[in-house]
Amino acid sequence: MDEELPKILCVDDEPHVLQGLERNLYEYFDVTTAESGAAALALMEDDVFEVLMSDMRMPEMDGAELLRRSREQHPNTTRILLTGHADLESAMKAINQGNIFRFLMKPCETEDLVDALQEASHLYRLRRAEKDLLENTLKGTIKVLADILNIAAPEAFRTAFFIRRLAMHVVNEKKLANRWEYDIAAMLCQLGALSLPEDALKRAFNSVNLSEQDKQMLKAIPEQGAQLLERIPRLGRVALMIESQFGTDADIESLPERVQLGARLLRLATWIETTKLHKQLSIQEAIKAAKTHFTNEQDLDLLSALDSYRPIQDTKTVREVKVTELKIGMILEEDVCALSGSVVLSRGQELNGFLLDRLINFSRGAGIKEPIKVYC
Repeated sequence: MDEELPKILCVDDEPHVLQGLERNLYEYFDVTTAESGAAALALMEDDVFEVLMSDMRMPEMDGAELLRRSREQHPNTTRILLTGHADLESAMKAINQGNIFRFLMKPCETEDLVDALQEASHLYRLRRAEKDLLENTLKGTIKVLADILNIAAPEAFRTAFFIRRLAMHVVNEKKLANRWEYDIAAMLCQLGALSLPEDALKRAFNSVNLSEQDKQMLKAIPEQGAQLLERIPRLGRVALMIESQFGTDADIESLPERVQLGARLLRLATWIETTKLHKQLSIQEAIKAAKTHFTNEQDLDLLSALDSYRPIQDTKTVREVKVTELKIGMILEEDVCALSGSVVLSRGQELNGFLLDRLINFSRGAGIKEPIKVYC
């Protein structure tokens, strides 16, 4: 089967120019055209384009502004600027703000244009392949780490589960790019808890008064977790987000922009979850308290996205099931205990294949108290 033609979007306010581009490029590319920046952005909301090529001078929204906006909303698309105006200042603006791949002057020979578009498409596909490989490789690593945390420190894992729900709600509401980094950072934000003694873990993640020694161990969790993650390729930013989650405004503002955002997300979500736990508040009350506690404009902007947040009990149904009825994806509404009374899995954990197998094996041996309450 022949490989699909690269999908490109050409933008120019002159219809005859677009017609000429379609005529010259249709053999090499799947060409879509738009006569304005607004029309182009609308098309990009509904379809995925490997390359965006725009004229510089257009009414209402020029090429530089279009490329800048497309970079924010569709960072994976490769961008090319095509103009007949030798306007160095405008070109530099587009290069700096739109992160363009290439700048071409009109008139441009068809052969040169095809070469540039093919190189741009090749770059897009390389990035896509790298991203897919990264996601698939990391997925296994992250799953192993999360499973280890789940088994060795279930209280910490449960806290991370609720922190992740809060943080990812903000990410989704704000439509933030690089979602995977924030997701991993939230999922593993309590990884450093593996370094805590078991008795300290139970005190730390339940509403129990903490000694000064306990508090010092808790403060070390971000650094310990970051040290584990920074050795994994491509997780440097994630490690720094986790390490900085208890930082002051000044600490966070000294970080790279993407890390700043991740650190703020973790700081806000962690504060809300721990305040809810230790002060016995509802999640809505804890979010309201956070809006008083945090005064930084960026924090308040992120917190505004939680106005639409709903706790898990408002979005899922509680069922009582037997071990044999458990399914991957169900979330434990209460601790799962052995017949002896010991806790096998803690409340709040989402069942995966590994945990499901563990419960089945436990039920065959020591026995599990049934029914089990789950969210589904």
